[in-house]
Amino acid sequence: MGALTEVQKRRFRLHVFQGLSTRQIGRMEGTSHQAVAKSINLAIAKLKKYFAAQG
Repeated sequence: MGALTEVQKRRFRLHVFQGLSTRQIGRMEGTSHQAVAKSINLAIAKLKKYFAAQG
């Protein structure tokens, strides 16, 4: 299983723990909110897979 990339970690933290929207993160990083949302969703999928494997 692949680990989260640095970008995924950063965006996940900003969204989940600091409550920023994907649009806010996109503006901060100079990218689209769709790219941010995709990155966050991939991170969530990886985390779900990881925790499912842990039992």
